[in-house]
Amino acid sequence: MVAFNTLMYVEDKDKYLPEGKVPAGARALNISGTELRQTK
Repeated sequence: MVAFNTLMYVEDKDKYLPEGKVPAGARALNISGTELRQTK
């Protein structure tokens, strides 16, 4: 099995970061892999 870090979209930085790297207090949105694929 391959480990996969949850990615969060951080609005303040306009990019995706691993869940553990999101700065405290930042507005971050969680999107599932399925939702991400459906937006493309």
